[in-house]
Formats: sequence, structure tokens, C-alpha cells
Amino acid sequence: MHELAPILSIDGVTVAFRSPGQSEDRVVLNRLQLSVEAGQFICLLGPSGCGKTTLLNCVAGFQPYEGNIYFNGARIEKPGKERGVVFQEYALFPWFTVEQNVEFGLRVNGVPPAERQERVRHYIEMVGLSGFEKHYPGKLSGGMKQRAGLARVLANEPGMLLMDEPFAALDEQTREKLQTELLGLWEQQRKTCLFVTHSIQEAVYLADRVIVLQPNPARIALDLRIDLPRLRNRHDEKLLQYQAQISETLREGDNPYGEHLSIITA
Repeated sequence: MHELAPILSIDGVTVAFRSPGQSEDRVVLNRLQLSVEAGQFICLLGPSGCGKTTLLNCVAGFQPYEGNIYFNGARIEKPGKERGVVFQEYALFPWFTVEQNVEFGLRVNGVPPAERQERVRHYIEMVGLSGFEKHYPGKLSGGMKQRAGLARVLANEPGMLLMDEPFAALDEQTREKLQTELLGLWEQQRKTCLFVTHSIQEAVYLADRVIVLQPNPARIALDLRIDLPRLRNRHDEKLLQYQAQISETLREGDNPYGEHLSIITA
């Protein structure tokens, strides 16, 4: 039986930056290798400065890189609607209502009006914002803004979701609620998801697979498959064992940024 080709292939990717006043480049990613199967929910986990957002930006097409990244067999060279990005900041136009924000990308991409209207209705309902279509972002809570941002991305029906710490700015109760809601949406559509986080607890709760990065330059310190059914009990002993394993991996590495990592083992 032949193995299916990965939907996302990251092959020898290198990224370097030079800060003002410096004579040498700082290598953030150095010949990084990673393959992602269709339908997987993968968390990129690591301390601030480890390169996880840089890698996500390469996959999104925002960041130039050396090497090759292929999505569905095509090399990624620029942003594309087949890869939807959900940012930590609420990427909403404040002068548009919820439904206008969700519709915006569809209008730009030339989706016919009737189909636009149906998709907007469908995805606003899917994220639990029915009744708030005419509200402006300034009248929404942080959690509702992030739901609207997710609906905006889902309405374009991308093949892959790229999420850069989308719940980091929310309070703990709202964050946990949205994590569970996100998994519910993911179960419906099974889109491939690459999710950046610095929280071990968030990673093991959400992911099929946790990729732990260590910095200077980024390297994969651990590729851990989470063998637990969803929805998961946050206090499950096996879940806590996974958290402890990740924590130990990070402690074993040379991690000068460790104070920025959310290590939760109980």
C-alpha cells in the first residue's frame, strides 16, 4: 500500500534576518524539514524567538525563504486563498459590520453575490454569531471578534488554516471556550491546521501532533503525536503526561527564552 503524499512539505527551509547596526545575519530557520498530512491539527510550540511564527509566515507566503515549501504539490511563493490565516490581532475592518467583514474576501475574489450571501450566513452561524451580523467590531467582545475573524477566513473555504496564537490575548475562561469551539469546527470540516502557541496546555488539548521548536536557529526538539480522543479532559492523567514530556524536552534544551514559555504540567 502506497503512502499518501503530504499535503504540506517543508524541505530545507532557511530564513535569516539582519538587524540595523549588525554586520551578520541572524539565522532563524536553518534547513528545517517537516511534513504534514491532510487533515492533521498540528501545534508549533516553543518559546518567544524560536522561529515558530517565522515558519508560519513562510507557509502563509508572507516571508521569503530559501529551500522549498509545497502545498498540494505547488511551491508556496506568495499568499493564496487556499491558505487562510487567523492572526493574534483581530483582523477586522472597524468600519465594516460582522457580515461585511466576512464578505470582504469573497467580494475581492469575485464570488457571485448569491453565493457570497449564503457563505456569509453559513459561516457566521457556524461560529455562533447569528444575531450579530449588523454589529461593528467595536461593539463585540474579544472572543466574538476572534469568532468573526475565524468566520472571515472559513468563508473563503481554504484548504488549510494557519493560526498564529489566536487566543493569546483572551482571558483564560474565554480562551478555553474558544479552544473547544475551534475543535468542534475542525471536527466538522477536518481542515489541515497549523497552529502556533507558546502554551503547552493549549497544544496538547488541541493537537494531533505537537512540534516543539528550540531556538538559535530553530530546530525540531520533539515531534509528539497525541494519542487521545476528542474532546479531551484537561485533567486527564495521560494529557498531563504529555505536558510533562514536552516540559522535560524544553528543559533539556538550551532555552534562554524559557521565561516566556507557558509550561503547565498540573
